[in-house]
Amino acid sequence: MSTTRRSQPTATSTDSKASPASHRSRSGGEGTQSADSAQKMRRVSARDVLAVMKKGIRYSTQEIAEKLGQSVQALNPVLAQLANEGHIWQLPGIRSSVFWIPTKKEAEELAKRRTNRITWNRGTLQGYDEQHRTFRALCMLARRP
Repeated sequence: MSTTRRSQPTATSTDSKASPASHRSRSGGEGTQSADSAQKMRRVSARDVLAVMKKGIRYSTQEIAEKLGQSVQALNPVLAQLANEGHIWQLPGIRSSVFWIPTKKEAEELAKRRTNRITWNRGTLQGYDEQHRTFRALCMLARRP
């Protein structure tokens, strides 16, 4: 197998003149980014979201995004993570969810509701086994020899 060596392209005088202009157009204007675009490029952390929110006040995803100067799409994974960990509560909506940090009273009420929950199936199913044995015996009687 033969390998060929490619030569390095040499810069000509027309290439060097076009290079800064093409670099400027790729970097977005004058080559400096505004503070807003730098803010949007920064990743949102859970700490940032919790710092913006106040206990008991309900926020839409859009409101939190505006407070942080981020897009809703960049904020959704962080909000979902916080809701899954229980730091914030989420009320799903059709277009946008509502998020809030629960107050002490809300957290106590939820804990009380969870402990008072009625559960009817705490033990084994007692009637099921007897019904299954009866049905099996009936099937054995009706089978052909």
